[in-house]
Amino acid sequence: MNIHLALVDDWELSGNGTGDVRSLQFEPLRKLVGIYNALSIHGSFNAEVMQQLTFRKHQSEHPELKAAADEWDQVLIDAFAVNDGSGRRHYVMSKLFLGVVEDLIREPVTN
Repeated sequence: MNIHLALVDDWELSGNGTGDVRSLQFEPLRKLVGIYNALSIHGSFNAEVMQQLTFRKHQSEHPELKAAADEWDQVLIDAFAVNDGSGRRHYVMSKLFLGVVEDLIREPVTN
């Protein structure tokens, strides 16, 4: 018997400075990926492209946005890297990041 299950973590940063991108977005994704990897679960994640593009647009005036955007890049790279030699396990839902992900799966990860 196969069970198909969808888990949704839809973070909201509020746009008014009350949301914390690391605790609402980065850490939950890292934890989910860790759980999924441990249980050999395949995951599909949204890369939040518009948020990333906005952070990059304003990073020179707000260095904290550059730091957050850099960290999100690394979170995605870690999430979508080939991590156990069995092939791609997680999938990115944004075509803007697809080229980065495909480059990653061609190169072996050394951890």
